[in-house]
Amino acid sequence: MTNKSIIPVPTQRPLTLVGFCQFAKISRQNFYEYESREEFSDILTCVREAIEADQLEGALCGQYDSGIVARVLHLADRQDVTTNGKEITTATQPISVVLDPEAAKIIQSIGRRTVKE
Repeated sequence: MTNKSIIPVPTQRPLTLVGFCQFAKISRQNFYEYESREEFSDILTCVREAIEADQLEGALCGQYDSGIVARVLHLADRQDVTTNGKEITTATQPISVVLDPEAAKIIQSIGRRTVKE
């Protein structure tokens, strides 16, 4: 008979802005207010960058969930493959197509064959 036991596996918790605010005993709103003040902006920028670096590096090495980190850091791989960056607009005038009678017969016969199958 074998002895079974649970072995705790230590895991590292990612650094977060919320976690820093709890450690510093300030609200996130106070963090943002202090960050906007010139005398605190440098140090709080370093804090924010250390948090982001920890999250990103942890995601890259598989220690943290990369999907969650991407959302938290507002990272996305978005590509516009349809409009080339331009706004989508609707057609202002209807499009009309004129077919000769023979082309219309061919199209109708294709439609009938497709429906029957």
